[in-house]
Amino acid sequence: MKLMSYFPLPNLAVGTSAYTPYTNWQGSAAAHSTKNQFDIKIDHRFSDRDLLSGRFSRDWGGSAPLNCFGNVADPCDYGQTGGPTHSVAINHTHTFSPTLMLNVTYGLLRAFGPGGEGIFNEAKYKGMSPSATLGLPTYLDTSGFPQLPFVSIGNYTPAGGSSDNIGTQPWSYLREGQQVHHLVGTLSGTRAHMTSNSARKAGCIKSTMSSRY
Repeated sequence: MKLMSYFPLPNLAVGTSAYTPYTNWQGSAAAHSTKNQFDIKIDHRFSDRDLLSGRFSRDWGGSAPLNCFGNVADPCDYGQTGGPTHSVAINHTHTFSPTLMLNVTYGLLRAFGPGGEGIFNEAKYKGMSPSATLGLPTYLDTSGFPQLPFVSIGNYTPAGGSSDNIGTQPWSYLREGQQVHHLVGTLSGTRAHMTSNSARKAGCIKSTMSSRY
């Protein structure tokens, strides 16, 4: 019953014939996001035959979803998201002769970030816990993932894009990391009005994910 007290009071068509208990509240809020990026590129020609270029890029930022109810039992807010992404590209071109050239390219992409830190990790809710907030068993506080129960009520329209009517989003804790390597070598040649290309490719993808259900 204490969880139900976190529902906002009705404000839609209250006291009129149009009032319905199934859709009786509306509100507005803003979601915030940031994005930053920089790139560094260097080209160097060692000789008439060898050209090397390299690029490093970093992208970071995050987003803070809206809190529909303005409290800790909000079903819309899944906490801060986002994390850094790094990418590296190295390209080497070697000219054997006017008719034969080798190009080797290596690329690396590495990204890691939370898909949702959970509402209890927000500064204004730090120190709160399921037991203190709702009187739930204290073992829920020691799990390392403080969450409130989520409740779906039939025929009642949920707020925002949530599938639940109240309570912490059950999939709000997610950490995902990706690492991709890509290596390509291409040998190009021209002979007697004919052009030929021979290419070899290799790649590796590593993905890790942890979540709390």
